[in-house]
Amino acid sequence: MFGDNTGMKLSLKDIALAIDGEIIGDSSLEIHGVASFEDAGPGEITFASDSKFLKRLHSSRAGAVVVPPDLDFPYIGANTKREECNLSSHNDQQHENYQQKNHQQESSQHKKNQQEYYQNEDTYGGNGESENHNDSASIVYPAIVKAENPKRQFFRIVAMFHPPLKPSESIASGVVIGKDFVAGKQLTLESRVTVCDGVTLGHRVHIMSGAYIGDNVVMGDDVVIKPNVTIMGNTKIGSRVVIHPGTVIGSDGFGFTPDLERGHEKIPHAGYVEIGDDVEIGACNTIDRGTFGKTLISKGVKTDNLVHIAHNVTIGENSLIVAQVGIAGSTTIGNRVIIAGKAGISGHLKIGDGAIVGPGAGVLGDVKPGEIVSGIPEMPHKIWLKVAKILPRLPELRKKILAIEKKLSILER
Repeated sequence: MFGDNTGMKLSLKDIALAIDGEIIGDSSLEIHGVASFEDAGPGEITFASDSKFLKRLHSSRAGAVVVPPDLDFPYIGANTKREECNLSSHNDQQHENYQQKNHQQESSQHKKNQQEYYQNEDTYGGNGESENHNDSASIVYPAIVKAENPKRQFFRIVAMFHPPLKPSESIASGVVIGKDFVAGKQLTLESRVTVCDGVTLGHRVHIMSGAYIGDNVVMGDDVVIKPNVTIMGNTKIGSRVVIHPGTVIGSDGFGFTPDLERGHEKIPHAGYVEIGDDVEIGACNTIDRGTFGKTLISKGVKTDNLVHIAHNVTIGENSLIVAQVGIAGSTTIGNRVIIAGKAGISGHLKIGDGAIVGPGAGVLGDVKPGEIVSGIPEMPHKIWLKVAKILPRLPELRKKILAIEKKLSILER
């Protein structure tokens, strides 16, 4: 959960210093909030990191925009209402000397830059009509902050305006706590939490309303368990883990043996789930315990909402699993793998390090490290792009093939 610092104001200089950015514009500009590129208005800051938005900088209503450090665009220094301030040097005298030295050059270049900017539609998103932009004094551009990885730096700024709320140390009335409970400092247990026997919690653990923590669960420091999460017995959770509402960790796997007389007989699942440090599990995930041994979610893994991970699956470090992915039992996912939305991974497979599985893919075989696959069954992504173009034409191609076959049969007579 995050706070809302309504009324908070920061100078652009303070923001640039916090993200090691370089300002082009008014360093004293007051920023009172953050917003998306489309919605940002005066006094708000946003970011632009790809061409879709960079070519529309001239139309932004934002007070300031965070952009890549190597961006070079024509209106730098053009607006006389803004001053250039290079905070990377933090040297005011150097800035003053720079301004004096370059003032004439910037002024003479101004009109040329403005004309090129608005006449070049392909490069800068202009409409090719410059008659409304002859007077530079009428154009107010957003201030610019150049910084490495604008998206990351922008969300650092978001955290400045919306810092995480720190819960007060407390155990609400009605919380059920079992035997042999061990907890670190600054524990927060909200209403209707159930903590079973033999549970060990680290420092600054926050468990929200309605959560269930099974027997012998172990958690590290700074763990946040959101409302109505179920964590079944023997689960091991590292530090700085966030688990979002409605998720179930450690449920039985889907294991049955067929029997002609008894039907499907359940296989007992005696294993557990282990979750590494710095993992974030989305809402309504289901992660099954191992049949024997563990289901492993390694450190740095992030899962979206509605993900299912079956028994004895291993997810490698820093992998990303997008919404509605299903991974069948005993499959091993490597490090830094990306599995896009609605993909399905069959059981007992190996997905190599750095592989990418496209959206909606059905993976029936192993995927090599670094390979990009899409489609059903999975195939190299470039091939899938060709297949996808052909698929809508299949009815038409079928008609043509049938017509050719008919002509051939006539000729053969």
